Amino acid sequence: MTTKKIAITGTSKGLGLALTHRFHEMGHQVFSGARTPLTELSTPPLGDYETLDVTDSKSQTRWWDKAEQRLQGLPDLVLANAALINENNSLWNVPEEEFREIVDANIVGVFLTLKNFIQRWEERGEGKPAVLIALSSGWGRSTSPDVAPYCTTKWAVEGMMKALSQELPPQLSAIALNPGIINTEMLQRCFGTQASRYDGPDEWSTRACRQILEFSRLDNGASETIR
Repeated sequence: MTTKKIAITGTSKGLGLALTHRFHEMGHQVFSGARTPLTELSTPPLGDYETLDVTDSKSQTRWWDKAEQRLQGLPDLVLANAALINENNSLWNVPEEEFREIVDANIVGVFLTLKNFIQRWEERGEGKPAVLIALSSGWGRSTSPDVAPYCTTKWAVEGMMKALSQELPPQLSAIALNPGIINTEMLQRCFGTQASRYDGPDEWSTRACRQILEFSRLDNGASETIR
């Protein structure tokens, strides 16, 4: 197995945290980040971790500087995973501040993460292959009531990755990835006790990591789903 250098955002909990554990256990080199300082996390990610606000350009620059140092170069795989969901509510009752916060995290955060990587990749001029994945959702391809802000952002992620795939040089690929339905804190807020019917992040990550590592240039522009 070839060891991969992997950068992941949004790893303080949920899917991002589970991905760091599974990739690390598989022997890959992981660099990750989220807003919460490492000292405040009850369960720390495995691999290197640095505080990151994906919505802030300066925070992104610092994080990517450290990623290059720790990984000794740019990653082979980038996972833009950081995201927020709104409190269940009809769209017209969602507070403006909450809507803007979700847009910033779920759209601007993905944009800044990918922008930082691609600009550095071009500057290095090495032509090294890499796979860029943005976590989408079933609600990026369908809709449900009371989560319109979240649906809005995940549909945007799908469009962003499709358009990006048409712009990239041949060595890079862009994929929108629906993780499926997983029993996370986010799902519990939407589904309540019914969320327990689904696998948790740890069980999911075993399947997810295997499939993610199989993605290549042949998947550029695809909208994939974890099986």
